[in-house]
Amino acid sequence: MKITLSRTNWKSILLGIIIGILIVFLFSRSISPIYEAESKLALYHNSITGLVSEYVDQDKDIEIYRLAEIAQSLPVIIKAGQTIGTIDSKMTINDVLEDEKLVKHVIILQNLIYVDVDTLANMLNLYVFSSDRDFARQYANALADAVVRFHIDDSDRKLDQMTYFIDEQLQMLVSELTESENRLRDYINNNKNSGNFDSIESERLVLEMDLVKERYARLRTLYWDLQMLQSERIKSLNVAEFALGAEKSFLLSLRQAVTLKIVIGIIVGILLSVLLGVFKRANNAN
Repeated sequence: MKITLSRTNWKSILLGIIIGILIVFLFSRSISPIYEAESKLALYHNSITGLVSEYVDQDKDIEIYRLAEIAQSLPVIIKAGQTIGTIDSKMTINDVLEDEKLVKHVIILQNLIYVDVDTLANMLNLYVFSSDRDFARQYANALADAVVRFHIDDSDRKLDQMTYFIDEQLQMLVSELTESENRLRDYINNNKNSGNFDSIESERLVLEMDLVKERYARLRTLYWDLQMLQSERIKSLNVAEFALGAEKSFLLSLRQAVTLKIVIGIIVGILLSVLLGVFKRANNAN
């Protein structure tokens, strides 16, 4: 039995396609497209001071994963929310956490982001998904800036701690140097006019004093380097590129929801056209 498509069947198929297109249009009106914004953060190395290389693979991985945790932390998300204007910039973290509505808003902001760690490239990729193109771009940018600022502030705290530690060590070395000088002077004064003067002992005391002076000079140089580094970082946050640099790019062409609508519309259109054709043939047979 040979089956051919009559003009009526073609009309049924065409009607099914039209209905499918109508369904796609209705889906387009009811479901908003989803945009993806991406920010990339490159961790250059782990040196606290930026003066010497302390870079090792294990520390590098620990640091990049720590940055990933920072990017999803409440303080960073709240700061990003303040930057894009959804949270009052005058509010502290405690103020935000005491407001139930703002806490829900922060949770929503937190759920919009996805953090990916690339340990090979030593990169941190921050993704933001939103139905609002501009919001996705602004939030991704604000989130990256908040992570960088938090990292810089954290580095500044480490610099302060290191500076304080070195300052204490310098004070101890000053006392130690004074004691060494006194021992050498006392030894010379007590033995220069007697037959007990030992040149080897005096050389030992001189060497001891010189070693203290050398340690003092090295720490003093490091102390001033830290002071200069801190003053430069105060002038501009961007000079801290030895710790963290940001490179931002945005991918806003991803429309997962639109793709889903088209696929659903095509499937529904084909099914309707087939069903209408079968139904029409059944009626003709009767």
